Amino acid sequence: MGNKSKPEIQFPGFIEEWEKRELRGFVQDYIERTVVQNQYPVLTSSQKRGIIYQEEYFADRQITTQENIGYFVLPRGYFTFRSRSDNGVFKFNRNDLVDKGIISYFYPVFKIINGNSDFFLNMLNSTIKKQVALEAEGTGQKVLSLNKFKNINVVIPEIQEQTQIGNFFKQLDDTITFYEQELTTLQQTKQGFLQKMFPKEGESVPEVRFPGFAGDWEQRSLKEVTKKIGSGKTPKGGSSNYKLQGIPLLRSQNIFNDKVNLLDVVYISEEVDEDMANSRVQQNDVLLNITGASIGRSAVYEFETSANVNQHVSIIRPYENVNPYFIQLNLTSGNGQNQIELNQAGGGREGLNFQQISKMKFYFPNLKEQVRIAGFFKKLDQVISIHQRELELLKQTQKAFLQKMFV
Repeated sequence: MGNKSKPEIQFPGFIEEWEKRELRGFVQDYIERTVVQNQYPVLTSSQKRGIIYQEEYFADRQITTQENIGYFVLPRGYFTFRSRSDNGVFKFNRNDLVDKGIISYFYPVFKIINGNSDFFLNMLNSTIKKQVALEAEGTGQKVLSLNKFKNINVVIPEIQEQTQIGNFFKQLDDTITFYEQELTTLQQTKQGFLQKMFPKEGESVPEVRFPGFAGDWEQRSLKEVTKKIGSGKTPKGGSSNYKLQGIPLLRSQNIFNDKVNLLDVVYISEEVDEDMANSRVQQNDVLLNITGASIGRSAVYEFETSANVNQHVSIIRPYENVNPYFIQLNLTSGNGQNQIELNQAGGGREGLNFQQISKMKFYFPNLKEQVRIAGFFKKLDQVISIHQRELELLKQTQKAFLQKMFV
């Protein structure tokens, strides 16, 4: 590449080629250290979520108050990155959270001068990843100093074009953030309804009920309401029997977001399927992951086409007077997840067995009320799915523009 070049897509009115320049001309070090403990909020830089409060980042762990005298101060609008990386990928983030926070000295702090901050935020995390990795030092854990980072050459337009591009991606980022928040709200709404529309422990009626329904729900074990509880097995020959087409073989990764996803499915031949006849899946079977990190995820198999499952997925086949979606909702509810957690053999290492699943107990109303409740949640799931697809489309659009609007 020469000293000048142009991206594949430019905004109307911009025809000039971009010039190759060192980052040193746009990056200014900022070193201010805290002098007293807890002088400002403690922040960290997450690979996925930008600058966040350290307590939020470690919310799932027990952390203690730490001595943070000497931490770097990170003002609003300033950049940082974790100087040590195990995989050679460095994520650059900007403090858009608080006026001033503090961050570990493993995170160099700098500000952008003579350039548009939004433009640089997107450029640093897209087109120059390989150049950044080359500047990092070390054979195992890669280390990137701020001085080495500033040695990188980038191809960059004049400030007016930077601003136009920066504003475009800022609007796109804001839209993605909005959809992420909407999706989170919908998912939280679903969890709230699950808590209120199913009986709490020790109670036989839910807090919220559709008009026209009365009377206590009856507690029954899954064994009482199902024809079959079983699972599949590994095909003879293992993955060597996987095909590009044939009978879908569902694995634990095919069950997420309360749906069966056939996009990443593998296939087996009719002969192998015949050998695994006991683990064939029928329409309206409830599928439950019973091992590994995804244990407890469940979905209803809605397709008419035949399928099979491996040993990591359990088939729960209800009687005709029990709604399969109602069973799946019970498994998803707090009560269901608690029972799954309590029943895991070997401290969670061995997963669930059929005896444990069959003994799980839930409250059931009559079929008409089951269908009404299941229909309500199906509509809510459809809205959630629409938001998930729109969010994924926005992220794909952002990725495509990053490839075409930077050099």
